[in-house]
Amino acid sequence: PGLGSVTEVLKGFRWVQGPGVDSWRQAPKRGGTHTYAFPYPSGGTDQVLSRSFTVSTAISSVYNKLFTCQFSPLMVEGDPGNCFPVGDLISEWESNSDGTAWTLTIHPDAKWHNFPEDGRGYDAALSGLYGRDVVAADVVHSVHYMQGKLTKPNGEPQGTASSLQFTGNTASIDVVDDKTVRFNLAEADPFFTSTLSEFNTKIMPPEIFNLDGDYTQRTVGSGPFMLTEWDRMVQWGG
Repeated sequence: PGLGSVTEVLKGFRWVQGPGVDSWRQAPKRGGTHTYAFPYPSGGTDQVLSRSFTVSTAISSVYNKLFTCQFSPLMVEGDPGNCFPVGDLISEWESNSDGTAWTLTIHPDAKWHNFPEDGRGYDAALSGLYGRDVVAADVVHSVHYMQGKLTKPNGEPQGTASSLQFTGNTASIDVVDDKTVRFNLAEADPFFTSTLSEFNTKIMPPEIFNLDGDYTQRTVGSGPFMLTEWDRMVQWGG
């Protein structure tokens, strides 16, 4: 309920259960709290370090990806079993003629959460992060993290990345300007937009990595929810 669905036909494999598309018709409402729990310990809050669906469930609404699979309730013919990529953190994108370079423009209103002082992992040292614009350098940092290229503040290599297959074809990534980034691919990839719609290709702020060396202690994203409470043994809420 509360999805404001335009769906007339729902087809294919889906996790969605219940009375069908009629249950999606209610108009969406701004605000609210979401709580989710598993009967066993969660895999954490860093999707690059863990592919666990318990991690994805906790943080999928906290972070944005560059692309995302279109939300089925926003499709007249909903098909949750297939991915139809649309911009998530980005508002525009284009490729060169041979598909080896993609230029992406970050949404002008994209910002990192203005995180509350009583939220999980709040740190005054991150005051410059809270509420600032998402910029191209954030995307470059996140892709390098997905590729396992970063070094922790203590000089050790970052943890093993679980998302190498999604960024392995990216030969380099350039900042064009504050809101524009260019992916240079090793070879043309017709599935580039679908690849970067995958669940563990989230864009994360470098300030947290520069403080902690990963994203397990605090979660500041640009998505619709803030992760304000998290108990590895029981549940999380946002």
